[in-house]
Amino acid sequence: VNASMGGNASGNGRSAHGSTAIIHAIPNWGYAFDIWVGDGGSNPSLAQTTVDMSRSRSVTATFKVKIQELVVQATSGGSVSGDGNFTYGSSAAIQAIPASNHVFVHWTGAGIANSTSASTTVAMTADRSVTAVFASEKRYLGTMASGNGSDSGGGEYEHGTPDALTATPARGQQ
Repeated sequence: VNASMGGNASGNGRSAHGSTAIIHAIPNWGYAFDIWVGDGGSNPSLAQTTVDMSRSRSVTATFKVKIQELVVQATSGGSVSGDGNFTYGSSAAIQAIPASNHVFVHWTGAGIANSTSASTTVAMTADRSVTAVFASEKRYLGTMASGNGSDSGGGEYEHGTPDALTATPARGQQ
């Protein structure tokens, strides 16, 4: 019983002629069992299977690097890029693109290198789902009364939000 790169195998030893030997494939972290190569295996696609010992046999467990899925989503106010399938342990590049009159706020999800950067990476050590959060741009409206009187309604507003301005003349003024 042998193993390719990415794991180990057990089940070596002598077995009685005509018996059934149990073999195990054990993947290393970041790898997955692929298939047993050789003859006599009852089910070569299972990590634990049996081998018919009607004669001497040689089998090898093969392994492959795990593939992790990245889902990249956005709240309203922007778009994203970077989703797909990546090899285990790689860094996947993601990007958040704000729509007009919106700003990127942050990323949510696990494995993000810099959650406050619109362009960053995700550590692909598991399947991941990340979301870019966007917000409307803030606008500042300053008001100032000229002469006698007062005004109100200035301040910070989200883009597109109507503002109620009020000008109040001083007593006896129009």
